Amino acid sequence: MNGLDERLMMLFHHVPQCECVADIGTDHGYLPIALVSKRKCNKAIACDISAPSLKKAETHSRLQGIPLDCRISNGLSALEQEEADCIVIAGMGGILISEILTQGKEKINDATLVLQPMTAVKELREYLCNYGFSILKEDMVFQEEKLYHVLVAKKGEENQEYDCEIGSGLKNHPLYGKYLMKRKDKELEILKQMGSFRGEKYQKHKKLLEKLEQEEAT
Repeated sequence: MNGLDERLMMLFHHVPQCECVADIGTDHGYLPIALVSKRKCNKAIACDISAPSLKKAETHSRLQGIPLDCRISNGLSALEQEEADCIVIAGMGGILISEILTQGKEKINDATLVLQPMTAVKELREYLCNYGFSILKEDMVFQEEKLYHVLVAKKGEENQEYDCEIGSGLKNHPLYGKYLMKRKDKELEILKQMGSFRGEKYQKHKKLLEKLEQEEAT
């Protein structure tokens, strides 16, 4: 669908039917083009800090005959307050996504956030749960054996009981078993690389491995 791979398709499915979507870090613009062409939204704002990337989005928009509102934007800076009903931030690390949300918090209002952190998923969960957001759902997909996450969130009641290490929203997911196995393998590799070192960092990873094993056994 309009050049969408599995990772982008997962984002597509979690964007609600709405008037206006803003895609932050749009790059080629594949996602907003698909959202407009399939009538999931009436308008899409394609934002990127990179002028060359935005040029690619403009070119694809023209070739597909799908109008995009393309804007150079550092995070949410180019958005007006309450302009977007849904804000997609994907293809960057969880720490950077957290910073973008902090800097643009007044632009978010009641918008649905569809977030895809490439790293620091735990840290993004912790940020959302502690800074005025509610995680509504999580999803994941394996593409070429690489794991991709999606977190859907809105401003709302903080949930400090949320399992940010593993992800409470993933526990009924059909890929949960494979996810736990991949996480376990990663922790085992980290412990192996530490060798005879038994400091605080070792104990932290050992404790996480034990938690993953317990979760797998339930």
